[in-house]
Amino acid sequence: MPEINVSHEGNKLKRLTGAVQSKHPAAYLGIAIKTITPITRSVDRIVRRFAQQRPSPCLKQVPCAFIVCPPRSGGTVIYQALTRALPSVYLSNAHALFPGLGTWLLDAGREWPRACELFDNYYGYTAHLLDVYEGNEFFEWAYRDYSKHSDHGSEHLRREFERLIGLLSPLPSECVIFKNARAYSVVERLHRAVPEIVFVRAKRDRGQVIESVVRAFRELGYFHPVPDAVREMDVKDPIEFACAQVEAIEASLDEQLSHLSSSSRFEISYEAFCERPYEFINTLAYDLLKLSPGSVRNCSALAKLRVSRRRKVSDAERSRIQSLIQKGGREYPL
Repeated sequence: MPEINVSHEGNKLKRLTGAVQSKHPAAYLGIAIKTITPITRSVDRIVRRFAQQRPSPCLKQVPCAFIVCPPRSGGTVIYQALTRALPSVYLSNAHALFPGLGTWLLDAGREWPRACELFDNYYGYTAHLLDVYEGNEFFEWAYRDYSKHSDHGSEHLRREFERLIGLLSPLPSECVIFKNARAYSVVERLHRAVPEIVFVRAKRDRGQVIESVVRAFRELGYFHPVPDAVREMDVKDPIEFACAQVEAIEASLDEQLSHLSSSSRFEISYEAFCERPYEFINTLAYDLLKLSPGSVRNCSALAKLRVSRRRKVSDAERSRIQSLIQKGGREYPL
């Protein structure tokens, strides 16, 4: 049985080997980004001094959606769909390479045929320079320990979020869309600091999520993200660990989102979204983000959305996962 790795870096060699063996263009682009980022970011710092930048907007005037969910819940597909259908700025692979020039590159590529961009990704990585990027390094400030601050770091969090919005520099007609796998743990903290955010919770059939998490572990050699309570469990079995991981993340989201008003949270079922994407996109755009009438674009690629039916585990493992779900994620008591 493979050792369970709970580091967000994971087993780097296993991760690299799995990415190369996948032959997926998104995996190759992800490798390239990690390899050349030190060079491109140095270039970015020099060039941005001379490039014409968009004006920095006022945070209170920026419609912002932040997708939160357990891993393998369809969040990246929803992220891709929203950025194609809404006038938006988002962290892209271009921003990963050139943080200060990323939005300029998005502007330059607006006329590229988005309809040709399939809703495909490799464990959150995408294959197009202008496609979405989770951007863990852009959110490091959100996960620091602010327990010593009387305001739980709300003022600092707001300043950091304002800097990120300033980096993206959306136009008055645009919204900002984020997704980050680790953000499930800081929803309430971010809401206190930036009440303007609308948190979009992506939900998927629990069994399908866990099956996909198990498959990802077998291909990449690690679990991510892992709640602290699960990290401390003495669990050696990947299936049981995956169940506990997903159950803990869902419970954390349930608890935090229960404290937010209906105007600050929105739930999207991955399965229903694939069938009726515009129903959810219109509600988010007009009822929650308050975008101007006619903002939602027709995107032919949305018609190609399909729920993933790929077989991920054996029939016996599927039955065991369903049994574990009914028992709350564990076969044996701690």
